Amino acid sequence: MTEPILRVEGLSKTFVSGGALRTRRGAEALDDVSFTLGPGETLAVAGESGSGKTTLGMIVARLEEPSAGEIRLDGVDWLALSGKALRRARKDVQIVFQDPATSLDPRLRVGESIAEPLRALRGLSGRALDARVGELLVSVGLDPAAAQRRPRDFSGGERQRIAIARAIAPGPRLVVCDEPVAALDPSARANVLNLLLELRERTGVAYLFISHDMEAIRSVADRVAVLYAGRLVEEAPAEEFFAGPRHPYSAALLAGRALAGEPPPALDLPSGCRFHPRCPSARPRCAAEAPHLRPEPGGRRAACFFPAEQAEKTKLSGADRVIG
Repeated sequence: MTEPILRVEGLSKTFVSGGALRTRRGAEALDDVSFTLGPGETLAVAGESGSGKTTLGMIVARLEEPSAGEIRLDGVDWLALSGKALRRARKDVQIVFQDPATSLDPRLRVGESIAEPLRALRGLSGRALDARVGELLVSVGLDPAAAQRRPRDFSGGERQRIAIARAIAPGPRLVVCDEPVAALDPSARANVLNLLLELRERTGVAYLFISHDMEAIRSVADRVAVLYAGRLVEEAPAEEFFAGPRHPYSAALLAGRALAGEPPPALDLPSGCRFHPRCPSARPRCAAEAPHLRPEPGGRRAACFFPAEQAEKTKLSGADRVIG
């Protein structure tokens, strides 16, 4: 069995606000999240806004620090690295943000933006640096002459291609893609998704693909993990997930159904299953007891007391054929 490139265990994040220590309140963004990611694999993390997806991606990229938990990258304690050791290791984990209009420095020429990680993480300079920048632009479908222009000269889809070129420049093992197509029109969205698939095929890079867009997830994912109010409620191989989710929240996301109510605020989370106030199948046990992720055959897990019941509902409703 291939060893995972990324192993996340018990990851939690609480944002503390307030003045005096005794009056501070903690907003729980992530709670005991665990998963693995294999080399060259795409794990899609799905959920509504506020579910903890972006916080998870920022922690994996070491742009935020967790409150608890462990991350191992190729067996190395990723969270223990600091100083020069962390700078050396950053070439292995890069990130693509949602909006390239804000993630690319408008003052820099495109070539300078792509050159930055090559200088800092790969030590390239001079002609070798210029040549590599040109190669990276070609690899994302742009002319090498684009290096001399600024981000404002490009469309949204082209700017995201530039951001992807910058992310893959140092040769990462893992790229965190945080809603990489959410700001794009449908045509650019399809082109960027295809580009990500091509780059994965060509380089063997693994993706942590964060999105609320189930259609985009279906296009790229090998496995799907669903977050709700900071907790992982389901994980499954993509084909099995889309054929029949085991959690009511997953089923609602997949069917594009409007759910009653709103996700709970991180400062006032409900008891038991955090989804129970919005769940059409909730029972008294769901409010009193928090379900744990239970392994099922085929490598899937669901944090629901009645997963078989949800699977039967999915079959009857045909929700597996509807993408929202």
